[in-house]
Amino acid sequence: MLARATGNRVVVSIMATLNDLLVESRKLTLRQRGRPARSILGHEAVVAALRRRDPGAAADAMREHIDQIADLLQHAST
Repeated sequence: MLARATGNRVVVSIMATLNDLLVESRKLTLRQRGRPARSILGHEAVVAALRRRDPGAAADAMREHIDQIADLLQHAST
């Protein structure tokens, strides 16, 4: 949704490709108890920062969300 809001076809295309690549990781992580709710909270933090027009906070929130997912995937594969 955010990619489409940019109106930039390149960004939309990149995000579509990225989403296709993330299907398997989402299957793994979203099965974990409480993860869907935490994932939504992470996305809401990004949107809240964007609404405040605070790009630094949006970047921090997205980075934190991605780091959480990376940690989950790392633990899932060990």
